[in-house]
Amino acid sequence: MMTSSPATLPQSVADIDDRTLDALKTIHPVIEASLDGALDHFYRVVSQHGAMKAFFSSDQQLQGARSKQRGHWEALAEGKIDEAHAARTVRIGHAHVRIGLEPKYFVAGYGSLLGKLVHDVVAAQWPKSGFGRGVGKSQADKTARAVEALIRVALVDMEMSITTYLDELTRRASEKARLEQEQRAAEMRQVVLGEVGTALARLAEGDLSQPMAGGLPAEFASVEHDFNNALERLRDIVGQVNQAAQQVDSGSSEIAVAADDLSRRTEQQAASLEETAAAMQELAGSVKHAADRAGEAAGNAKTSRSEAQRAEEVVGKATAAMNRIETSSKEIGMIIGVIDEIAFQTNLLALNAGVEAARAGEAGKGFAVVAQEVRGLAQRSAEAAKEIKQLIATSSSEIGIGVGLVSDTSSALLKIVSRAGEIETMLQAIAQSAQDQSRAISEVNGAIFQMDQTTQQNAAMVEQTAAVAKTLRDGAAELSGLTSQFTLDRTSALASAPRSRRAA
Repeated sequence: MMTSSPATLPQSVADIDDRTLDALKTIHPVIEASLDGALDHFYRVVSQHGAMKAFFSSDQQLQGARSKQRGHWEALAEGKIDEAHAARTVRIGHAHVRIGLEPKYFVAGYGSLLGKLVHDVVAAQWPKSGFGRGVGKSQADKTARAVEALIRVALVDMEMSITTYLDELTRRASEKARLEQEQRAAEMRQVVLGEVGTALARLAEGDLSQPMAGGLPAEFASVEHDFNNALERLRDIVGQVNQAAQQVDSGSSEIAVAADDLSRRTEQQAASLEETAAAMQELAGSVKHAADRAGEAAGNAKTSRSEAQRAEEVVGKATAAMNRIETSSKEIGMIIGVIDEIAFQTNLLALNAGVEAARAGEAGKGFAVVAQEVRGLAQRSAEAAKEIKQLIATSSSEIGIGVGLVSDTSSALLKIVSRAGEIETMLQAIAQSAQDQSRAISEVNGAIFQMDQTTQQNAAMVEQTAAVAKTLRDGAAELSGLTSQFTLDRTSALASAPRSRRAA
């Protein structure tokens, strides 16, 4: 398991410059050629070392490790010290921790492998003609740089593996310490939960009389203190709730009695209001009927007054016609007087003509006959004029009487019209008053109806109040029953039932 990113490289890697890598690449063929022999030598040493061999359970596992080592050293020889190399060293370090390979064995094996590689590099780079014979300084420096590069790269690789090993050990130690601490914490929690669970079990059974008695570790003293304070507070609250429940039970009983009494009174009031509303409704109907009749009478009076006014107009026209007839009679009388005067004159003239005809003798006979006829006509005209004059006088007298009667009739009709107007006015006032009374009674009836509705609502509210009071009383009894399950001290407990209820 990696504790850091594979891309994380130590500072020593950064110190390996291109010159070192170039020097390492010059001996890459030598390392490649001698790597199998070096690994064979290394794993022979491992096989001969009992402690080191114990880390490999089989030859197959050992060969697998050898194959991975060869790939790892090939990458080092090529100078590939990158993130992939860092990931490999992390895996190697973790594997060493997993199998329990201590750094001393790793360093010893590494030293053996590195020594073999250095030996082969020096042997390959050094001339074959003899040690140091004919070797120039440049060749020695080249060989020294190559060996230095190999050693530096190998030491950096060793550092990365050992650092990973130590980091993993540190992590595992921290993890172990954390687990041990969690174990201790779990054991402590178990103790705390046991004590608190016992206390909560007593609390669940309603026993509020036993506080916690110092059974918790010192770290949890505040929990014990807070629990005991809460228990004390709960004991006080339960006692107060029980007292309040008894008070509520008593008060709800009184409320129920008062609500029942108020309900009866409200029902009586509602019945009275219903009777009053019915009477007012009947009275309103009677007044409305009277108002309607008064309105009809006022209409009839108005119609009578209109007819009387029309009769008065007719009488006025008749009076005017009689006055015209009387005037015409007088004119006719005057004309008859003229006719009578003419007849009188004609009679005189005819008489004179007869006298003259008599004097004329035989010659005047014919004229005398005519004069006699004219005189006869004049006399008849005078008689007719006299009769007409008498008739006209009689007619004038009758017309005068008729004019007087019509005048009396007109006066009577004027009085009738006046009285009819007064009656109409009074009937209209009566009708208006009756309508006002009807409206007032309707308003009173509406107010009574609203009062009846309000009373009905009050009755419903009273019933609801009584029901709520009963529910409250039942709730108080239930609450008292619940609080009676709590034990507040070691010598007494709450009453198991509420006090006797008052009769509803």
